[in-house]
Amino acid sequence: MTPKKMFSSAAYFPRAALKFGDSYHQQFDGLDHLTVVLHTGSSDEYRPVIERLKNEGRTLLGHVVVTKRSAPIFSGIDELEAFIKQRISGYQGLIDEWDVLVEVVGSRRFDRLPPDWTKHALSVVRKGYPEAKLWLNEYAIKDDAYWDQVLSLGQSLLGEGLDGIGVQCHVDLRGKLRLPKRARAFDFGAARLVSLMPAPKVQDALDRIKGLGLEARLSEVSVRANASQRRAQMAAYERFGKVANSAGVDACCWEWYDPNQTPKDGQPGYLNLIEALNG
Repeated sequence: MTPKKMFSSAAYFPRAALKFGDSYHQQFDGLDHLTVVLHTGSSDEYRPVIERLKNEGRTLLGHVVVTKRSAPIFSGIDELEAFIKQRISGYQGLIDEWDVLVEVVGSRRFDRLPPDWTKHALSVVRKGYPEAKLWLNEYAIKDDAYWDQVLSLGQSLLGEGLDGIGVQCHVDLRGKLRLPKRARAFDFGAARLVSLMPAPKVQDALDRIKGLGLEARLSEVSVRANASQRRAQMAAYERFGKVANSAGVDACCWEWYDPNQTPKDGQPGYLNLIEALNG
């Protein structure tokens, strides 16, 4: 399967996120890579759909193993290991990559664990999936101090099973683009996007990751907007796509909906997004 190109510049998002519990997981034409969001539920619930997607020849990334947003407060390594084994069980032979560590930098949730707990987490997943690609997935690239910590963690995990670092790029334009009466939405929106998520900052993050000897990707790209901000929204998606294409990295359209449904939360349907960007 060939990824559907989204721009005349040949930048594209070859990956999209599948979130269970909604009907939009039925539409995957043209996508050979999927990030499968496994926040809740069990492998018994998810496995039939995952098996179908795998049988269609798709590469699947499991999201997420450990994250500060939903992990319990572990009292020790044994609890951490048991939690990880439960999260990754039942997908052998189906999941090709794992987001093992997601938004874990600086969280107090892991204070009771030894300093090298991230290495142990990677080793547990590696034992269960020896051929899988393992990722650290982080956000806040506009916070230089935070991102320095992310890169420091990535460097400490070199040789410990980590394959790469994913960069999250989430932008919410709703209420943020106050257009003057005579301003064209596209031009003004494109100007404001420079400050909301500067392309050079994203490029720099990807370059610094690759400078460590790790793989890089845009792991989560979403742009929420009101209907009146659609041109600015398209400009943002195009900006991220061009950065990914220029850097030679994968990019994942994080939230999208069945084109037959009304878009929710300001998100365009994935196929509608492609059509809009193709003009």
